[in-house]
Amino acid sequence: MYRKTILILLLMVLAGNVRAQLAAEWLRQNQTQRRYLAIQIAALQQYLSLARQGYQAVSGGLQVVGQIKRGDFDINSAFFSSLQHVSPFIRRHQKVLNLAGSYASLFEHCRRMRTRWETIEGFPTWKRSILVDAYLQFSDDLARDLLF
Repeated sequence: MYRKTILILLLMVLAGNVRAQLAAEWLRQNQTQRRYLAIQIAALQQYLSLARQGYQAVSGGLQVVGQIKRGDFDINSAFFSSLQHVSPFIRRHQKVLNLAGSYASLFEHCRRMRTRWETIEGFPTWKRSILVDAYLQFSDDLARDLLF
């Protein structure tokens, strides 16, 4: 008997950290359940606020990345658009003027050939339209190049 008492006391001392159901869980189940639900709701609200903060941080970071990309694009487009502007010195140079004259004569030749292909009777309509479109595209490209 003495051994059993010591063994029970020893188990009670060692089992001091063990948690079991409380008396309130047995006697007042609805109140206890409401309390647990309130604790769970509070924890979920805290998790929701942390998730919102994380989402705001991520979306802010993505906006920064987009602004950086747009800024880089704006810098590149500004550089390339500055290349399209020709200095007045080069614009007045004789070789550039000769080249512009060549473009103008080529443009006039394309216009004459396009009207010639439009009026010719020997080709089917679909072949004529292909040739006219080719001359039209070529003359558009010439005009675009001529505008430097």
